[in-house]
Amino acid sequence: MSATNAAACIAQTVVPVTFVKLELDSGTLYMHDSIGTYTWGSQNWQGVGDFGGLLGWEEGNEVSAYGFELSVSHIDSTLASEALAETVANRPVTVYQGFLDVQGGDLVDDPDVLFAGRTDAPLIRVGAKESAIRLACETDVARVLGRQPVAAVYSHATQQALYSGDLAFEYLERIATVVVKWGGRPVSYRPPTLAQQIGNSIAPRFTF
Repeated sequence: MSATNAAACIAQTVVPVTFVKLELDSGTLYMHDSIGTYTWGSQNWQGVGDFGGLLGWEEGNEVSAYGFELSVSHIDSTLASEALAETVANRPVTVYQGFLDVQGGDLVDDPDVLFAGRTDAPLIRVGAKESAIRLACETDVARVLGRQPVAAVYSHATQQALYSGDLAFEYLERIATVVVKWGGRPVSYRPPTLAQQIGNSIAPRFTF
């Protein structure tokens, strides 16, 4: 932690704010769990407010693959469908801890790195009006211990990266919001649990 941030914490004149940098194939996302836009590190960081957060944060002294989950809820179903098509597994993710001055709401100093690692399989729940995305993350120690996350998911983007021109998965993401008749009863997409995704080393799957 920088001396400026440490001094402000000791004086108890700040409120914490968490920043997340997620490096995807389509571009890098810069987010924070407050509101508004903050500029530092030559980037504009967009706020997602109370709709975003960190779940299951772990710390320890042992050499272990500690991790947590990024969570974004109350998002539009269209955005969730786009997320299904994006390759988000095994992508670099960095979490920073910053502090806002309680008087002016400005950053006291540039945030400090809190976590650096890789993303794992996403858990995407799609609803009629709004959806939620939870993304498991682990430290780079996981790669050293032989627990490297899956590098790709079944999506059109992944298929194009592996086999350019293959259209087998072109409409795959649309399945998330489609309800069809199968044997006389409605059938819709139901995402597997995060444990199922990690246990089977693929994500997402389609079940009925």
